[in-house]
Amino acid sequence: WQSTSGIQSSNKRWRVFQRRVSHYNTSSDIVKDRPILVREFIHSALYDPRFGYFATRPGVVGVLEKAIQFNKLEGRNAYLKYLDSLYKKNDTAWFTPAELFKPWYGHSIAEAILRTANLSVPLKIYEIGGGSGTCAKCILDYMMLNAPAKVYNNMTYT
Repeated sequence: WQSTSGIQSSNKRWRVFQRRVSHYNTSSDIVKDRPILVREFIHSALYDPRFGYFATRPGVVGVLEKAIQFNKLEGRNAYLKYLDSLYKKNDTAWFTPAELFKPWYGHSIAEAILRTANLSVPLKIYEIGGGSGTCAKCILDYMMLNAPAKVYNNMTYT
């Protein structure tokens, strides 16, 4: 395939991806011959212990030991080369944006929350991510350092 920027991915990487997904169960493994709500299907497809994406594929979501030092990368090509080396080194299916751009990704979400939320009532944050908790950590770190103490001390994060 080809990205919108015109950089073509290698055939080797495509073949690796195809091998990784070729053994995935089909939707009929989840649904069988019965009606099922979309939310039940999605939950089963992700978390069912027998065939759920996250339950049957340990290490699907990569975790970086340290943040990428973007100021040391000289442009887009250097970033793409570094990213390729991260995937090879970690042998993972993917990294979440929160992981790749930590802590800045989580910090920007936290700042947007602080600017738009009604801070006169206890803040409740619900996360629907499928990562390793990096986004939550970065949001909470930012809140601890930048939110009024009353907001941080009374907030919940689920």
